[in-house]
Amino acid sequence: MVEPESFDPVMLYRRQFVAGPRMPEPFRAWPVIPFSRTLLIGCHPELEVTTVSKQDRMVVCLGHILDPHNPGQGNSQVLERLLALSETFFDFEQALAKLGGRWVLFVSLLEKQRVYHDAGGLKSVFFYTDPSSQNLWVASQPGLFEDGLGLHPDEQLLKQFWETTSHNSWVCELTPYRHVRQLLPNHYLDIERRTSERFWPSTSVAPQTLEEAAEKMAEIIHGLIVAVAQRGPVALPLTGGYESRVSFSCAKELRRTIPRYIVDVPNTLYYDRVLSRREAKVFGLQVDSFSGVPFDERFWRTILKNTGDMWWDQGINHLSTLGKYVPNHYLLIGAMGTVARAWYYQDGKLPPSIDARLLANAIGFSRNQLVTEALEHWHAMVPRDINVSALDLLFWEHRQGNWASMTYTAIDSVGCETSAPFNSRELMEIALGVDAEYRKPPHVLLRRICVITGGEQTVAVPINHYWLEKVMTRALEPIPYRLKYGFFIARMKRSGVPACALSDSRFY
Repeated sequence: MVEPESFDPVMLYRRQFVAGPRMPEPFRAWPVIPFSRTLLIGCHPELEVTTVSKQDRMVVCLGHILDPHNPGQGNSQVLERLLALSETFFDFEQALAKLGGRWVLFVSLLEKQRVYHDAGGLKSVFFYTDPSSQNLWVASQPGLFEDGLGLHPDEQLLKQFWETTSHNSWVCELTPYRHVRQLLPNHYLDIERRTSERFWPSTSVAPQTLEEAAEKMAEIIHGLIVAVAQRGPVALPLTGGYESRVSFSCAKELRRTIPRYIVDVPNTLYYDRVLSRREAKVFGLQVDSFSGVPFDERFWRTILKNTGDMWWDQGINHLSTLGKYVPNHYLLIGAMGTVARAWYYQDGKLPPSIDARLLANAIGFSRNQLVTEALEHWHAMVPRDINVSALDLLFWEHRQGNWASMTYTAIDSVGCETSAPFNSRELMEIALGVDAEYRKPPHVLLRRICVITGGEQTVAVPINHYWLEKVMTRALEPIPYRLKYGFFIARMKRSGVPACALSDSRFY
């Protein structure tokens, strides 16, 4: 059970949900939507909820859903059109591919019920089957099962998983709780069977030329930015990286009106500070600099509670800052854009064969048997001959579905919403159809999108590197690591990061 004095009551479970045959005691005050004979959906009062019915079809949407091809439509209009196009679940999935936003859909169609989430799984979904009753429970993170149903993390699982201590999220469907699994991107939850099933990719991804892909992607990204800007206030985190540069370029006519910001704290990269300002200046614009906002142990413990203690990131000190400066804004974060970057094979050359051990090594879990076994199961379910590498698919479903989704669940805690302009399955299909030669560094595909939407000037400023930072790095090389790390920790403390957060073994 929750110990109220340990957590911030405003932040606790903010914008989260839990669904099951009844509402557990801690969540009885939440609004409830009856969905099926076995599921009631309880939603935190701040969670956006839209329900649409059409004859024998019904969809309950938690979050915001966007149509880049019809950016003026609201949730209800998008969902009504989605149902109108869906005689079967295959039709539904085909139509779903074109949509963006951050959402979970409870769907009733053909007397069957399923749960889907957005392309990147950025609205997190976990499910638990009670071994004694076979009741199915669904929630935004497993901490709700702990407080509502009395589940506890399995110490043996925790010990096995954290044999590799340098990583900050769980892998595939693994969680610290027995019988609790995470729903990965490109999968749906079958409510009757209480199983997750892969539905994409079902056919080979069509090859794309560089120019064709860049044109199509630019249009979709622009459409998603226009669509979300009509839903409420929007803000763009502008850094020195690729995804924020693409978003900035694709904003086109909105480039001047969308607020641009950078969180300026001790662990902000130097090139992010410099390049974001230089890029904005090219267009006669400025970037707001948000100084770090101190937080306490109660804040930190609430963030961990809201993510089932399954997530950790140095950027945790950004959250309090965002909550102060851009509350109730849609933040145009860069999630999913990195899927287009050949992340796990930077030279653009795929290994001749891929197995679970190679995948475990790629994500930093070499020799971790628990992770290797999970990856063996995941890899066995990946279709062959689909023109998509398992390395790209793993980055999509692990780095986005596991780590990024919990990042944005954490951001919910401070009253901000996140909306990735890249979060569309149609967009990712196009990107992954492009030859890896254009997706590896220096990421010609992403640069080409920038040029199409903003002109050559958008790539005149360097991306993700700055000469002075290299000089500074070389100058600091003779200084012992312990001294540099100690100085960094001291700066973090002065900026308002509590010792309890800095002492977490996952921190550095």
